[in-house]
Amino acid sequence: MTTTVRVNNEIKEQVMPIFNTLGISLSDAINMFLHQVKIYNGIPFDLIVRAPNAQLHEAMEETEQILAEYANGTRKAKPFLNAKAMLEEMNAAMDAEDAAEGIL
Repeated sequence: MTTTVRVNNEIKEQVMPIFNTLGISLSDAINMFLHQVKIYNGIPFDLIVRAPNAQLHEAMEETEQILAEYANGTRKAKPFLNAKAMLEEMNAAMDAEDAAEGIL
């Protein structure tokens, strides 16, 4: 049986090299997807909206600010003798932050 499927050209161009590397055609890939739907009795992957929560959003903004400070020279990297010394200082800073926020 023949079925016609409309596929976005941009995504098709992006996935075809992957299918070629795997040695499968677009038709093979679609058939594999349909078999997985049958096996799972549904879509074989989670359909969720991944949105950052408030804490992650705040951390992302803080990271952008820190990167900008390094880029414009207002923040300098601190040298450490080794990774252990760096981790000890990071842990001490986090402990101090937690204590200031009343988290023990």
